[in-house]
Amino acid sequence: MSTAADKGSRDATGRIARPVAIPWVCQKTGDCCRETLEMVVTRQERELLESRQHLARRPLEFQYMDKARDPDDRFRVMTLHPCPFLSDQNLCLVHDIRPYNCRRFMCGRVNVQRESYETDQQGSCLNLADRMETSLRFAEFYNAAERRAQKEWAKSHGWAK
Repeated sequence: MSTAADKGSRDATGRIARPVAIPWVCQKTGDCCRETLEMVVTRQERELLESRQHLARRPLEFQYMDKARDPDDRFRVMTLHPCPFLSDQNLCLVHDIRPYNCRRFMCGRVNVQRESYETDQQGSCLNLADRMETSLRFAEFYNAAERRAQKEWAKSHGWAK
């Protein structure tokens, strides 16, 4: 459990200057897979996940997005909390086909014993948001990692070489 001393204090915008480590390495706590409420996936990602339904720890649930956000009906919202593909050992049971939003995510916590995973009411990760807002160095690192994840994802779907 983190304390105010571990997290720092909030600035005028309500953000906390949290510790940063670059390169950052995931500590595989599974917190993001347990605490995230939902995730947008493409139709192709949904089909891939459904092909691995037998590995899921509970039935997969997908909802349509509202037409204003997805007029071409290309995306679905997958209900998580927790992710049905999270193992007891905090490992992803479909790591090789995980969706883009999983590939690109990082909470940025340097020490998971001293800093808990925190979300807002919509389920967005505050640990990441705080670091992105208060550390240019971390934001640059995250953006570069996100671009690598985009390329990896596009290649895995046959959309890039």
